[in-house]
Amino acid sequence: MPYLRGTMDKDALFDTADLYTHDDAPEDISCEDAEEAVWMFLDQCDPEPETVTIYAYKRDALPANTAEWHAERLVERFQEDLSEEYGGLDGDPIIPEVAEEKLKLVIEAALGFALTKAVVWRCSCVAQRVFNIAEFRKKYDRPVEDAT
Repeated sequence: MPYLRGTMDKDALFDTADLYTHDDAPEDISCEDAEEAVWMFLDQCDPEPETVTIYAYKRDALPANTAEWHAERLVERFQEDLSEEYGGLDGDPIIPEVAEEKLKLVIEAALGFALTKAVVWRCSCVAQRVFNIAEFRKKYDRPVEDAT
């Protein structure tokens, strides 16, 4: 069973998750609701079991300081590369501190904008729910296909 993360009520966590799967160790999670995950499971099994456990996943959030952290690293690397290639023997940076600070702000703003458009695919399991297959079929009215 995957590690379950969260402090909300497990039903609320399950119902508000981003992705769902019947696999307890998924490599790919593509179902956007629990019912789709149950149908996917049913399409893959013969004979049908009485129940299936569906795992609910929430996309992980990026740390709040992601843009700032990367902006600092980029400017630091930029300064080092320029100083190494074009600087004097004394090791002083070639970009003045005031310009370096402005550069950090501009890069941080650009990265912050890019991150607002980012889609995080790393997820954590937040809840699970067991579905009774007979009750599920009755509720969603999709009959069992006759194999004869």
